[in-house]
Amino acid sequence: MADVFISYSRIDQPIIKRLSQTLEDQGFSVWWDRELLGGDNFADDIERELMRAKAVIVGWSQSGSKSRWVRDEASVAADAGTLIAISTDGSIPPIGFRQFHCIDLSKWQGKSDDPAFVDITRAISAKLSPTQKTQDLFDAFAQSAAVPKNRRSTDRTPPLSSNAKIVAVLPFANRSPLPDDAFFADGVHEELLTQISKLAAVQVISRTSVMGYRDSTKSIPEIASELGAMAILEGSVQRAGQRVRINVQLIDGKTDTHIWADIYDRQLTPENIFDIQSDITREIADALQAALSPEDEMLLSGNAPTNNLAAYDAFLRGKQKMRSEASGEEDFHLAIKEFDHAIAVDPQFAEPHANKARAYLTLYWFFGWDTRWLKMAKLSVERAVMLAPNSIETLLAQAYCYYWGELNLEQAERVLNRILDIAPQNTEAWACKSYVIRRTGRFTESISALKKAMRLDPMLVDLPMELGNTLGAIGHIGQAMEMADRVRTLAPKSNFTAIAVADMFHLIGQAQQAYEAASAEVDREDFIYYYRRAFHALNTADPQLIESSFTTWPEKYRGTPMFPETFSLYQAKAYKVLGKQNELAAILPQIQQRLGALDDPYPGGWLPEAAYYPVTLPGLMGNLEEVKAAVEDYHAHAKRDQFATLYHYHSISTAFLFCDDTDSALTYLEKLATIFGPASYLAISIMPQYKVLASQPRYQAMQNVYQQWQAATAR
Repeated sequence: MADVFISYSRIDQPIIKRLSQTLEDQGFSVWWDRELLGGDNFADDIERELMRAKAVIVGWSQSGSKSRWVRDEASVAADAGTLIAISTDGSIPPIGFRQFHCIDLSKWQGKSDDPAFVDITRAISAKLSPTQKTQDLFDAFAQSAAVPKNRRSTDRTPPLSSNAKIVAVLPFANRSPLPDDAFFADGVHEELLTQISKLAAVQVISRTSVMGYRDSTKSIPEIASELGAMAILEGSVQRAGQRVRINVQLIDGKTDTHIWADIYDRQLTPENIFDIQSDITREIADALQAALSPEDEMLLSGNAPTNNLAAYDAFLRGKQKMRSEASGEEDFHLAIKEFDHAIAVDPQFAEPHANKARAYLTLYWFFGWDTRWLKMAKLSVERAVMLAPNSIETLLAQAYCYYWGELNLEQAERVLNRILDIAPQNTEAWACKSYVIRRTGRFTESISALKKAMRLDPMLVDLPMELGNTLGAIGHIGQAMEMADRVRTLAPKSNFTAIAVADMFHLIGQAQQAYEAASAEVDREDFIYYYRRAFHALNTADPQLIESSFTTWPEKYRGTPMFPETFSLYQAKAYKVLGKQNELAAILPQIQQRLGALDDPYPGGWLPEAAYYPVTLPGLMGNLEEVKAAVEDYHAHAKRDQFATLYHYHSISTAFLFCDDTDSALTYLEKLATIFGPASYLAISIMPQYKVLASQPRYQAMQNVYQQWQAATAR
């Protein structure tokens, strides 16, 4: 691993080569890409070096400013605080990077005593080590740190290592006489995690990752090692009548020795629960020698969100139903009922409104795009904003409403950045931000944000699912397969696992493996599971597998209000792929008649990752004019979504191809290569409708570019 990473455009290679050599002569370790062309996709080692570098030199030039890859690398460096900007030809950086000081290297002749080069070495040195003033302050603080006021141990705690600010809070044990009060212990635990995530100086492992250690027999050092935490907080909650007792202890994850412990015995009110959580958070920060800023103290000193215990109870019950994307549809409906109960008891309690919106938005996005759910979500968001506009729960609901509800990516990112200013360790905000910026085409930055989320919540299956699909889309094959293995380990029976892993195999050109993954036994089948399985069966071009995917597709999962003709259109595709022209000719007029009888034949429109699109039926019918009209409508009205072009452009290309418009079909395949890089050819190569393009020079050109890219990344 090198300390310095250099990002540049291929045309600037001579000056970058000279710069690298001169820096190495000065004793710096430097990594720069000597092999891949500037427009090539990122190899695994490039991303690894970029993420690990302490200083990232970005070479701006007229060519570099236009390079999507250079801009992506610059964005990652800017977010990480490692960016050092230089200009190789005297031009200014592009918009978005002009706030960073840029060193003009256009007149540099390669001398190490040149003022411009000296400026670069000073900037690198500043990135490689903290200033003496900063170090002195840190040392003074470490030496003067007092024993926390409530620490029960009489021994001074040995100092933790410098990376000891990562803490895992294990699930709180329920010591209440009523087993039903377990939800209350879980709720207190989750709200404490939210409190700690607001601190800039402490990282807390998220709830999903620690829940697997409930009643674990593993030792503290084993758990700490698996979670990457240097300290473990254990606790118990006892609720009896009008009182609550919370017992906590912080343990060094390496030595298994106690750092601090305390017992909180208070009257049971939401305000007291909130105060206890804030007190515990302060004690953790104190024990980990993490100084709290005035902003941290302000956040921890806020008022309780409700004074009504019944409302708080119902809110906590609802939260327990919303675990992850892999939760079932029924869970989200049950959560909504609990939130409605909390709202009925305390209409001014903002958090149930915000979480009710999140539940409806999840139902909308993952369970059929029913617009009624979207309307309910927007009403709940509006109410939450009125009651608590600056609450993290409100802001998260608002961000997801902009994202899932409107595909307003700019507004969603703005709100998410606001959350991360308030709570820099909030896993949900990092995850959602990664999904949002992925749809803007900032794939490398999205990967970085997802990895940040995974460090905070290593056991949440949603994250490797999404990361694997992003990596697969841009050709990081090895890392994508690592994520596929991780997903199957975390949730082997989930239908989301079958869908996500199959899509990863599809993206890297493995049709048979994709079908096998899509056909895995799952604990809960649904509409998406069956239509994605049929999609992967079609790509095998195996008549038996295709036939099986349709004969075992249950009636109740063959369509939704947004996509009523899913089963029949996939069956028509199968007839087309298998060359069954008579069957195709018989089924198409029936589909056309049923869709024609609807007020809106395509209620799903151009939604991302939809079951089918307005070009699908016209393409199967060979109606080129209708295909062109649908594509024109797409470009005029569909929301900007770079990641969804994986689905949109394939559907458009296939429709043109079925209408014998080969040039237009190739144009949209080339567009995919422009967005995702040469590796997009892998998915194209296994889709049977494209076999007829094999003799086309433009298709062969895509194949050649992929082969060159593959050879370059293998070195």
